[in-house]
Amino acid sequence: MICHSPDYVRTVVKDEEGKVYFAPAEGVDVVAAAQNAQSPTREMCTRCHLGAAGGPNYKHGDYPTSPEVDVHVAAGMQCVACHTTQDHKIAGGGYMIAQELPDVVVACANCHGAEPHQMGMLNTHTARIACQTCHIPLIARDPNYPTQMTRDYTEAAYNEAKGLYGPTIGKENDVIPTYFWWDSHRMETPPKPLGSIDDPDAKITPWKPLEATVPFDAETHTPIYIKQGTYKITGDLDAAVNAGIEVSGQEYSGEWEAVTELMYFDVQHQVAPASQSLQCGHCHTEEDGRLDFAALGYSEERAASLMSMAVAAPAPATEVSDEPEVEPTPEPSLKPAPSGLPTHPIEAYQGPEACGACHDDRYTRWANGPHAAAYSAPPFQESWEAQNKPGYCLACHSTGFNPNTGEYALEGVTCEQCHGPYSDAHPPERVPIDRSGEVCGTCHIVSHDEWQDSIHAQVGADCLSCHEVCSLESHAEEGKTVCANCHHLVDDGFSHTTHSNAELDCLTCHMQLGPEDIGAEGRTRTAHDFDVKPGVCIDCHAEAIHGGDKIISLHAEIKDMEELLPSGITEEAEGLRSQVDDLETVATGKLWAGGVIGILAGLTMGAAGAWLWRKRV
Repeated sequence: MICHSPDYVRTVVKDEEGKVYFAPAEGVDVVAAAQNAQSPTREMCTRCHLGAAGGPNYKHGDYPTSPEVDVHVAAGMQCVACHTTQDHKIAGGGYMIAQELPDVVVACANCHGAEPHQMGMLNTHTARIACQTCHIPLIARDPNYPTQMTRDYTEAAYNEAKGLYGPTIGKENDVIPTYFWWDSHRMETPPKPLGSIDDPDAKITPWKPLEATVPFDAETHTPIYIKQGTYKITGDLDAAVNAGIEVSGQEYSGEWEAVTELMYFDVQHQVAPASQSLQCGHCHTEEDGRLDFAALGYSEERAASLMSMAVAAPAPATEVSDEPEVEPTPEPSLKPAPSGLPTHPIEAYQGPEACGACHDDRYTRWANGPHAAAYSAPPFQESWEAQNKPGYCLACHSTGFNPNTGEYALEGVTCEQCHGPYSDAHPPERVPIDRSGEVCGTCHIVSHDEWQDSIHAQVGADCLSCHEVCSLESHAEEGKTVCANCHHLVDDGFSHTTHSNAELDCLTCHMQLGPEDIGAEGRTRTAHDFDVKPGVCIDCHAEAIHGGDKIISLHAEIKDMEELLPSGITEEAEGLRSQVDDLETVATGKLWAGGVIGILAGLTMGAAGAWLWRKRV
């Protein structure tokens, strides 16, 4: 009834033999409580789980105590909505050993799907970053329920309300989590998540650290079992150690030492509203970023790239005062994200018209390109509005955006976003431009990641090798012309093929996108890996590829009809025969044409090769 009745209250009692057990509290009508049994509510779960580890919100620090600290509580959801049950077994539990139904997955994706964000760029994070990492920005956000951060058994503290002793507890609110790779199941001892960047099933997840100071055997350096009852009644750790050794039969040298162990507890609840979730700069800045990418296993180069967002200049020094410093009252709210902080004041930006005064041709190309419309484009405005206009979007859709103030210098991605603010020294000094793909990859994450896996990245062909810097268009109208700048030997052969004669170019096959790759606000794939996918050939050659199967099928249908009605149905059978003849003609024609073209191509290549050999000799 502790789980099913809102009227039931229990207490701890001791019988005549000294055994302790749970029993209904004084005044509880057990029959009435049983008659009022119902599905478990959050309040019923709270009876036990809030006090885990000896105090309210002590263990994980994420208990959903109120609608103000958890969006699911605010939505009226009950615990069993996620932690479903089967035969009184409950799904969920942070670690495998705590899971009663290990085959039932409790995950955000059960309700929100694998791509929950309207912005495609954010959905690229979900494969390796747990939802909790961004959506639980701080631990113990309820000021009424700080969480246990230190637990010292060497310093006993007396609880007057309970009349018992306990370890000295250090509690905090608004704790920034520690982050590890985790495969959602395995743990070390003391508890610490197992996982690595090389594990495809692992994700970066948030954890609450706890420092526990406990007795260890001074010689064997192993933890000692202590008798909790003795410790709570007397507060004497020596007596509790001796009583624990006697009960457990553990070998003991007779001397113990205090050892502080660091253990970690997973964070799953107290999900913050979207407006309070982490923004780009909470992870991707060197000074304020909370993720240690190098410690997470990223290479030095990749870690530097992931923390390459600009950081605001230091605040000016304040005047020295003789007045004593007053410790400020900590605020429970999450501090503003430092994402994309400009290193220049907003007034330093002159606008694209200043550049266009001299660079008219480049200004025109920019004005007609996607960077100019990055802010004003209807797809962006509609998606941004639907998400209540989160500030981090402007890091890529404006120029000089400062998320600390919400201000930006200019709408859209202008010349100065890539080149830096206008300088009076230009001319004659040149305006710098970083040609590396990392600059473009700051916003074009999907394209950049695909490009990194391509042969282009391996040979040093960057974004500007193919794209014009101001308009983002290709350096030529036809895709094969751009490719021919480097792949000229391939292009010489391609120009005489049936694909070229059919007005197809390199991009037709090497950058094909399917309908599922294009979304309202972004693409899940941009084909910058340049791999030819299997569906490419089928799009054009499906009839020839599957024509043989169709012919066999039609032959079978004709035979069945003739056997069933040998004296009639000639008209329908002849119609099917006509389809067979047409398909065989098409298949034969394509085969003959392919053979002839293959022979001609072979003769041409052979003659060219012989001529080149003779010239070389």
